[in-house]
Amino acid sequence: MEYGKPTRTGVRMLAYAIGLALLGAVSLGAAASAQPDGNGDEGEERVARDVREYVVGPPSNFPEGVVYDERTRAFYGGSAVDGTLYKATLDDTEGAEVFLLSAVPDGRAEALGVNVDREGRLYVSGGGSGRLLVYDIETREQVAEFRTGPGGYINDVDITKKGDVYFTDSFRPFMYRATEEQVESGGGAPEAIPLSPEVSYTPVGSSSAKPFNGNGVRETPDGKHIIFADLNDAKL
Repeated sequence: MEYGKPTRTGVRMLAYAIGLALLGAVSLGAAASAQPDGNGDEGEERVARDVREYVVGPPSNFPEGVVYDERTRAFYGGSAVDGTLYKATLDDTEGAEVFLLSAVPDGRAEALGVNVDREGRLYVSGGGSGRLLVYDIETREQVAEFRTGPGGYINDVDITKKGDVYFTDSFRPFMYRATEEQVESGGGAPEAIPLSPEVSYTPVGSSSAKPFNGNGVRETPDGKHIIFADLNDAKL
């Protein structure tokens, strides 16, 4: 298959979708019966009226992060198993397209958290490769790369209002920061922000299962704080 050439996968329209879906688009409506809102008043119960299921393969494909691009009104997601990236829109009745194949040509074997910036770039957390990859959405070409070295697991990524990029590591007690200038220049050494001793990371090898610590990450609306999930300890 030609690199970057879009292909289609099946799509199913369901009342409720469980499993197999890369991305689910849900419309919310008010239920016929009202439910108490806890303040003595009756409130409307929100229910799903329409769920569109974009099937990209068996459950073993393990779809992960998803992001909506307001500029193009498309949403993107990736496979944590082979790194394939997918694209779809709410008007796309033919299904999700393969946006970028796995491992071509940058060796991307995992795609976890994803995000987009105002310049039309797609950011992809590379899991066990220890990399954060950046692609131009229009050309589908890689335009930047950030390496954190072996032994980590880059899980999720957020872009601040200032244009700086923060991404989490599930195995090592660090959060990484890349500046907007570094993204523009194509890469560089990201700043490693130590999280210990304030955040307790369970080390790799301490149990039979790999301990996933740092996970999802987002900037607060006022731009003053970064919130991230410490999955292994069930904390924010």
